[in-house]
Amino acid sequence: MNQQDQAAEAPASLNPRSAGCMLTAVALVGAVVAAWLGLRLLQASSGDMALAAARNGVGTAGLYPETRDLIEAQLVRVEEAHTAGDLTPAQVVSAVNGLLQTPCLPSLRLRQVLEGDLPASGLSEAQRAGVAEALSSLWQGLLLGEITVGQLSGALGLVPTPKGETAPPLSDADLLDIQARALEARSASTEGPAQEARPFPDDVDLFRLHVDTVLAETP
Repeated sequence: MNQQDQAAEAPASLNPRSAGCMLTAVALVGAVVAAWLGLRLLQASSGDMALAAARNGVGTAGLYPETRDLIEAQLVRVEEAHTAGDLTPAQVVSAVNGLLQTPCLPSLRLRQVLEGDLPASGLSEAQRAGVAEALSSLWQGLLLGEITVGQLSGALGLVPTPKGETAPPLSDADLLDIQARALEARSASTEGPAQEARPFPDDVDLFRLHVDTVLAETP
């Protein structure tokens, strides 16, 4: 019996060609398992990345520390539910979008300007009233869909602050520049009939309610 006949009659486990097929099959199974694990890790990390993006947005928005703390408390709720497996990555992204894809952060900064920087400024009463009116008109334009979040942020002209820090107080010149940009943005919009002024909502509370809704979707 020659060597070829011996190889042909050998058990499959000893047949070189069968061994090669088995190794190929094992490699394919390993690749499938690795791909599945990679997908699972990618899905899990998408929730983590969304939370990181939210924290970066909050940390660089120049908000008062107490406002940041209130928002962080809601992000912690989302994070804990995500860690416990009660929220899917898609639900985490949905929760974060309630903060990042709404006027929440720029409107909070706008309120700080109106309630903090403006009263503390050295502007005359008439000048303060002019700035407040221009910003209030800008806000109404946002609510009516005539002003975008980007236009609001552009009118405020605020440079993101380092994480954990509060934006420095605006000077009188800064406030007058904001007034000019607000008026320009408003005049460029399509203004309809005069609308009744609507107050600023409590954006942090709205975000909390949004998080409540997302958490209520957990099984």
